Order: sequence, then structure tokens, then C-alpha cells
Amino acid sequence: NINIPKDVINIGARAFCRCTSLTNITIPDGLTSIEWGTFSSCSCLASIEIPNGVTSIERQAFYGCSNLTSVVVPDSVTAIGLAAFYGTGLKEITLPFIGSELNSPQNTFFGMIFAQELSYDGSVVPSTYYNAYKQIPSTLKKVTITGGARIDENAFYKCSTIEEIIIEDGVRAISPDAFAYCTNLRSITIPESVKEIGYNAFFHCDLLTIKGYRNSQADTFARHNDIPIEYLDEGPCNHSFGGWETTQKATCTTAGTQERTCSICGQKETHSILATGHSFSGWKVTKEATCTFGGTETRNCLKCGQSESRTTNPLGHSFASTTVTKQPACTDTGIESGTCIRCGQTTTQAIPATGHIFGSWQQTKAATCTEKGIEERVCSACLQTETRETQVLGHDFENPVIVKEATISTTGLMEGKCKRCGENTQEIIPCRAEDPVTGISVEAEQGVFSEGTITEFSEIGESDASFESLKNALTDYGNRFKAYRIDFSNAPNGKYILILPNAIKLVADSAAVYLVADDGNVTEKEFTIDSDGNFVVSTDVAGIYAVLDKNSSASSELANGDATLSTTDKNSIGIWIMIAILVAMIAIAGAAIAVIYRKKKRNF
Repeated sequence: NINIPKDVINIGARAFCRCTSLTNITIPDGLTSIEWGTFSSCSCLASIEIPNGVTSIERQAFYGCSNLTSVVVPDSVTAIGLAAFYGTGLKEITLPFIGSELNSPQNTFFGMIFAQELSYDGSVVPSTYYNAYKQIPSTLKKVTITGGARIDENAFYKCSTIEEIIIEDGVRAISPDAFAYCTNLRSITIPESVKEIGYNAFFHCDLLTIKGYRNSQADTFARHNDIPIEYLDEGPCNHSFGGWETTQKATCTTAGTQERTCSICGQKETHSILATGHSFSGWKVTKEATCTFGGTETRNCLKCGQSESRTTNPLGHSFASTTVTKQPACTDTGIESGTCIRCGQTTTQAIPATGHIFGSWQQTKAATCTEKGIEERVCSACLQTETRETQVLGHDFENPVIVKEATISTTGLMEGKCKRCGENTQEIIPCRAEDPVTGISVEAEQGVFSEGTITEFSEIGESDASFESLKNALTDYGNRFKAYRIDFSNAPNGKYILILPNAIKLVADSAAVYLVADDGNVTEKEFTIDSDGNFVVSTDVAGIYAVLDKNSSASSELANGDATLSTTDKNSIGIWIMIAILVAMIAIAGAAIAVIYRKKKRNF
């Protein structure tokens, strides 16, 4: 650390050059210039306060100060030399103007103060003007501009590392292409003093939101160029979004996108549409199967024309009568011979093994709170025995006390007296998160989810923009389902247990659980059903999970658990109602005729 005395008014060129142990220095207020290379290669210099009164920072003044992360250049400075801040580790910088000299038409590129390509006399190699952006530190994310009348054309051209720019009051104009190709620029604050913003000033700044004032030039420019704006003279926008508009249609295999726009501030929201999935015709035989060789079937997508083929199994020989030369057993195949009525070949073929005929499982060792049990079953045909372990029962606490609540990333702790074994003990509660609205819960071992992970579970209803695409993706499997979006702020580091509610009351044999990817691909997931009837799935990814009724046909109009009558069904009901009314009218007419007939008969 160095404190320069207050009466010092001049520090010579390269005075502290290569002072690699220098970390902090205090510059006196009377200093008016930081000379050429004064602090160059001071690689440990972490901070410096430039006093208001300094008017010039000469070339290479802070060249190679790789540990310098932030600097404020005061408004008193009117000139900054080439490569003054080359090789620094700056994350943010405050400047009184952009370029090498205040209000000068020369060297107006932001990158010039970082440019390394110098000739012997310090002048700029010609290509440097247009390549200056390449010398800007990759760490630099924020720039504040406190003065200067104008930000000139291409001043920040291709400064792709910068994410935030603040222009303070006093700047009057932003020239055409001033910030062109700042592809990571997310926020720029534009004051009311700016009265002119040139054509393509923010060309290809696709992530940008302008911060400005209502009815200002920034407001007008943002609206005309379809750039989101956040108003500084109001609180956060209470967005009023319009309907979703498709910006890229989904195809059979590619996800699409939809977009909606806030009518107040112009901010846009986008989300993906699931790929529609193929709509295949029925399978057609293109090569017949034989007794010994498989055949081929083909089908085509009705939407995109893509074809799919599959191989069918050989038909196998069909014997009119056979002679068994070896009887099959539980695990051994048998042998039979005969003449095939299909191909006429005389041959032998295997008779499948019969498989074991096991009795019911019998307990040979009971499970306890802490030890597994053993069960055994015996084949009635060959007397082979099978054994399996049963799960530890776990403690059954009487009035348990939660010592520590579990979260998605940390285990909890419960203690109490076990009603089963009488032991006073503790039990670890697995990492867990639950959503009371949807009934979805997640359990995991510690370490699967990092600390601070936020869960987001939601049901995908018919009003959701993704519903139709999801329905199309599942059309080959059934149309009666419940779907849920499972999302985590941090991706899981391994497998976790996902518990989904059985909202449509399915039994295991008629149920299936599918993971639906953004591109419409569907993957069936294994599951079990717990004692509460919920579906338990072991998985390692987030995404859309659908619980589906396998018995619901693809043509059914039962979707997402809600039954609706198809148009055909409605028409059929209408026809039957009309028939019933007609029959009733005929019956009434017949009764009336009968009454009239009786009266006439009496009169005779």
C-alpha cells in the first residue's frame, strides 16, 4: 500500500512500472495527469481512486493491471491514451466520454482505451480502429457513461461481453450502429437528455431491454423497433399480455415457439411448443413372412411423408400332427417332429420349456424394524426353491417429533418411541419437496439436489399452450391422461423419486407413465403404486410427465381426465331422441284415433 503525499503534483512516466507487489495506492488531489505507463504491469493492483482534478490518463497507464476489477474515471478527465487499460481484469468501468478524447471526432471507439496494437511512436496501427473490440477484457460486463455530447457510430461495435450500459443525463445523441452486434447486452439506461437515436443503433442486440422514461426519445425508439422497455418514472410494469402467437410452427420432430407481447411496455414472453409427433397410416405388408424368415411392414406419416419400417417375426412351421420325442420340463425345452402344412418341410422344432409352477410366498424369517425378512416359494413340478428378501419395516413412531424438517436438498430428522419394538430412536427423513396444489412430491438422497434448489410443479390443463402438442405426442398411446410439468432451478445430480397423484383413479394394469420431451419423443417410465394409490417413478430428469390410461383408445375424445362426447356421439344421441319423439307422437295419434272410433261406434 502506498500513500503519495498531498503536495506531489507530478508522477513520472513508468514510475511504478512492474511493481508487482503493489495492491493499493492513494493519488493526491493535486495531480493533474497520470503519465505514460505509470502503473503498467502492476499485476496485483486491486483498486485505485483517481481524484477529480486529473485531466488526462496517458497511454498504457494501467497496462497489464490484471487484478484491477473496477475503476471510476472522473468527469475532469478529457483525454485517455491508447491501451490505457489493456490487460486489466475490469468487470465494470465508469467513463466521462467514449473514445480517446472528449468531443473529438477521432478515435471514438470504446475499445481504443484497451487497444494493444501500437506503433513505436504510440500512434495507432490502422486496423486497430475497427478491431479495438477484440482487446476488451472478457470480464467486462458493465459500463457507465457520465458525459460527452454523443456516442458515435460503431462506438461499441461487437462489444459482445458487455451486459449492462448506463448513460447518465447530459448525453444528447446515440449515433447509428452505436451498439451494433452487442449480442449479450441485456440492459441500457437512456436519459431524457438523449434527443436522437440513430438507425440500427441496437442492431442484433436481441436480448436488450431499454430502461427509459415515458414519452422520451428512448420510449419512441423502443416502440418503433419492437424493443422491450422498462419505464424508470414508474414502478415495475403490471404486464398485460396479449394472446400467444406462433412464431415458428412445430413439426413432427421439431419443437415450435410461441410469443406474446405486453401491450403496456412491449416486453415479450416466449415458450416452446412440443413437436406434434408423426401421424402414421396403418402398417402395410411389403414383404410376406415365411415359416423361417421374417417379413417387412411399412407405414408413412400423413403429415410429413416420413416412412417407417419394421420386421415381422417368422411364422414358424405349422404341423398337422407331430410326434413328441422329448417332453419339455420347467427349464428344459422339449422336441417334436412333423411335416409343415405351410411349406411341406419335414423337420423338428423345440417345444418351449413349461416354466416353474410356483406356489405362494411363505415367510421363513419375519422382517423387523431394522432387519430384512426372508420369504420362500416352491415349484410344484420340480420342487426348485426360490427365496427373496422383504424390506425392513422401519420404526413406527408413536407421537413422533420432527427435530428438523427435510428440504429438497437436506435431510430431516424425526425421533420418538417405536410402537413395534419399543425403542427410543431417531430416523432420518429423506430430502423431500411437496406441492399441495398438484399433490406432486419428490424424494431424494442428500446431494442429488444442490442447496437452494427451487421446485416448480404444475398441471398441464387444456388451456395450456402446450396441451394440444402434448395430446398429439401421446395419441398412439391413449387420450385419457393427466400431465404435469416438473422443473427445478438446478438440475438433479442423480436419480430421485417422483411421486405423481392418481387423479384419474387407474389400476396398475391399465396405467402407464410417460416422459414427453420438447421434440415430442415419448419414453415410457417404470413405476410402482404406493399405499396411497400414487404413482412412484425413479428418474433423473425434469420435464413433462403424463399418467395415462392405456385402455383409452386413440380415437376416444377422453382427454386429460375429462370425458366429452364426440360430434358423432352427439349426432347419434340427437337421432335417438328424434326417433323417441316420433314414436311417442305416433302412439298419441293412435290413442286419439281409437277414442274417436269408440265414440262413433256408440252413436251407431
